[in-house]
Formats: sequence, C-alpha cells, structure tokens
Amino acid sequence: MAYKLTTNIEKIGSLKQEWTELIKNSDRNNLFLAWEWVNSWCMNMINQSETPVIITARIKDRIIGVAPLVIVSDANNKTIVRFLGQAYSYHLNFVAEKGFEERVYHALLDHLFNKFVKGIYQIEFIHFDENLIFDSVLANQVKKRRLVFEKGLQNPCKILSLPDTFDAYFKSGIVSHNLKQNIKKDFRKLEKECQMKFFQADNENFRKYWFEMIDLHREMIEYKNKNSILLGHQFPNHLQQVAECFLKNNSLRLNILSVNHQTAAILLGIIYNDTFNALTMGINIKLIQELPWLNLVITSHILSIKSAITDKCKKYDLLGGYHDYKYKLGAIDKGGVKIMIHCQVNQSGKNKSLLSYFSKPMESIKSYFQDKFTSSES
Repeated sequence: MAYKLTTNIEKIGSLKQEWTELIKNSDRNNLFLAWEWVNSWCMNMINQSETPVIITARIKDRIIGVAPLVIVSDANNKTIVRFLGQAYSYHLNFVAEKGFEERVYHALLDHLFNKFVKGIYQIEFIHFDENLIFDSVLANQVKKRRLVFEKGLQNPCKILSLPDTFDAYFKSGIVSHNLKQNIKKDFRKLEKECQMKFFQADNENFRKYWFEMIDLHREMIEYKNKNSILLGHQFPNHLQQVAECFLKNNSLRLNILSVNHQTAAILLGIIYNDTFNALTMGINIKLIQELPWLNLVITSHILSIKSAITDKCKKYDLLGGYHDYKYKLGAIDKGGVKIMIHCQVNQSGKNKSLLSYFSKPMESIKSYFQDKFTSSES
C-alpha cells in the first residue's frame, strides 16, 4: 500500500502528545529525544546565533517522524546544522515510527537538503547513536549530492546493564576486583564509624535539595578550578524544568547521601524507558577533606545503582565523560558517533558552502523559521 508522506516545520509546543506517542512507537525512545527535554532546551538554552528547526513527517494527520535540529551561525558567519542541544544531550537521532524508518529518514533529509538550507557550510551531528538504516539513507543522500561524509567517535556514553538483584550486579557487574574490595571496606567503615543515610527527595523537599545540589556542584567545580555548564543559569534552569516534569510522574530521582548529619552527595537521575539516566551530582568538598578515605562519587553511584535495580531499571546510564571508574563499575560504550557533512574541496583548495546544492535563499531562512517555530510552556 502506498502512503503519501508530507514534511513541514512545526511548533514544538503544539507537538507534546503526538511527539510522546511517536517516540514510544520508535526504537529511539530515550530521555534526550523526549518532548520534555527538547522543549525545555528550546525554552532555556537557545541563543541569538541559533534558530531551532523541528522538521516533521506525516501521513495525513498522523506524525511518523521528527528531526529536532538547530541552525547555527558561527563566529565567521558560517551556517551549521546540528541536533538541538547536542553538546549536552546524548543518544541523538532522527525519530521514526517503527516500520517507516527508511521512508521517514529519506523525507526528513530531503526536506533539510532541498528546501531550507541553501548556504549551509557544514552539517555536524555529535552524540549520535548508531543507526544502520539512517546510515544507509544518509550515504545515499550524500552520494546523490556529491558531498563529503566523515564519521567517527566522540565521547560515547557508558552504560551498565542491570540484573534483577543488586547482589548479582555486585558479584558479576563490577569488573574491578580492587574496586569491589574498596567498596566493601568503605561501607564497613561507614557503618562502624559514621552515621549514614541514603534517601530520595520528594515533592515537598525537592526544591531544597535541588538548590543544595547546584551549590555543592558549583563549590566542587570552583575548588577544582574547572569549568561547568552548571556554573551559569541557563542549563540549571533547563535541568530544573525537565526534573519537575518527571517529578510529577514519579520518574525523578534526587538521591541524597548524608554522612554524619551532613549532605555528602546529591545525585540527579531520571528514569526513562527502564533506564536510569545519571545526569549530574554535587559533592561536599568539606566532607571529602574530613573523610579522605571515602570516595563519595563511587559511593553515591553504588547506592543509586542499588536503588535503580529496586525500581526495576534495566540500564544505568553514566552518560559521557572519560572516567576510569565508569568502566570499573562494568559500563560499556554506546553511541558517541560523530557525523560531519560538507562539500568537496574546489579547485582553489577551499571548501565551498553547500550553496550549490540547495534552493532557498539563506536570507529568508531565519525569518521563515522564526515565523514557523515558537516554544510554549508545557
């Protein structure tokens, strides 16, 4: 049976119910492609150099695909297409209803290439999950347009597969014998010498512990003389809006570790599609100095893994970052694919823009998207 498939640019605020149903019926059902995450990103994180673009694919009135993208003007006034929020989001992809993937990917890419992006210098996708159907469709599109396609790995996620019991995880999941012994030793010492509590913030005390987590994180980052997106206000606002969405349906986990009546660590997690996403944490620097033998990061993750198993989660996602302890806990890499598309080098030795392959004047593009795209409160 033939289906006529149409594509368009739509407002994300009006797509909540359809988007949620679509992602449930796709094989890309993860937190970072959920409507709540993408909508909050648009409301809190978009800057003046970015224009959000939500391309949809429909059969009649039914949505069967979506590409959450952003058009970026860089410092050299070059136009780049990326995934919305890709610098701090993971497991990204185009979303398509199962059974329609190939047609949807073709339609969404055709819409991107043919209608709206004349003047694009480069397409950059990072934190992309492997997708063989999309790879095949994209290769076809790239070949047809004689573009240059580059693919590699950048910052894959570290994911634990969780068994049915914590004892089974501790026995077989943790791959480092030394880490196992250190964990046992630390917990024995905690029980003998300290007063320890581990609990979850609820609706009533969520805000109290939320702001304490942010403060602890900032103190830790400043103490280490490092940088973090949580030092500003936009990303904390984004995370808080997402967290409050999932607090309503009991999928938020703000896990608090208290030692000797002090908040030692707070870990933010969201359970989505049987996966515990460990998003960030705050650590009490003063307590680290008082108890140098205690690894608060490992301890918080171990207790959160135990809690996630109790919640029947199948995976524990430690997300990106190159930290050795993640592999010692038994994590394996997933995703982190980086895709770059640009034109071939011309005879002068310089890259052309994708100009010659597209049809719509770039001057009209930004105003077009701004007319078509607006965010709204959930």
